Amino acid sequence: MDSMTSVEIKESLEREFELFLTPQEIRNLTFASLYVLSAVNQGTDVDKRQLEGTRTQFCSKLGN
Repeated sequence: MDSMTSVEIKESLEREFELFLTPQEIRNLTFASLYVLSAVNQGTDVDKRQLEGTRTQFCSKLGN
């Protein structure tokens, strides 16, 4: 991922989700974690097991 793409992703996450991540954390994101973030942000029902599993993976990669 080039630096321009990284900045665009960072700004989108900050604007849409009020999520502030370092460049390393952005590189560690998965499509599954982005899907869950988007679904939660839109108020869409997400399977609880999927949400918890993705949340656990996401938080462990962030070090939380």
